[in-house]
Parts: sequence; structure tokens; C-alpha cells
Amino acid sequence: MKIVNPFDGSKAKAGDRVYSLQSGWGTVRRVLPDDSYPISVDFDEYEDDILCFTTDGKDGVGDAYPDLYYGPPEIVGPPKPKRMVKKEVRGWANLYSKGRSSALYQDKESADYGADSGRIACVELTGTYEVEED
Repeated sequence: MKIVNPFDGSKAKAGDRVYSLQSGWGTVRRVLPDDSYPISVDFDEYEDDILCFTTDGKDGVGDAYPDLYYGPPEIVGPPKPKRMVKKEVRGWANLYSKGRSSALYQDKESADYGADSGRIACVELTGTYEVEED
């Protein structure tokens, strides 16, 4: 799993625009490197309400996940594994002398209609094959 727009407080500076999952867009007001919550953010939606964050973008030291990003986060997971599915093919073909055959037709009636003179047989072809699922 990869998160697009992760926050890196070690590079943060006053004036940076940041995004919080809980509070929306805001602006970094100050960075105090020696503080437990060194990143102070003033959010657009809340007048005169500054929230503080850890350098990894968490609003609580014990939080499992960050709340602060450089834009709305986009979580990109690994590609879904493709599975194999069985497909069935069925059709009719006209056979001619010397091994010549016609195109595959959807039904016998279509094969009969498309037959040239000299046809020696009309055969049904069936089979299955495996492909990756789309």
C-alpha cells in the first residue's frame, strides 16, 4: 500500500499548505523542532483555532495513522491479482476438399447459408480455454 501526498514534518516550514482528514485545508503557522508537537496549523474552516501535530502528521503521539498530508491523501493498494477463468468457444465450419475450411459461424444455419459449392461437411467445433480475468 502506498499513500500519495504523505506529510514529512522534518521538511515543513511556515506557510506550507497542508490537509487534515478531520479539519480540511490549513496553513502551517510555525515549526518548533524541539517540541513534542512541533507543527502548528491554522485551518481554513476554524477561525483562531490552531492545532498541533507531530513531525509524522499525527495529532496524538499514540495514533496509529497520520491526519496531516500535503493534499487529500490517495491510498494506492497493490494491483488486484488476476484469476484464470474458463471460456467456451462454439461454432460451425464448412469443410472442403483439399483441407480448405471456411470461417467459424455462430450457428449451423449461418454456415449452411455461407457454404460454397464443393462443401463436403459442416462440422460443429467446441472447446474451452483459460484466460486471465479482465
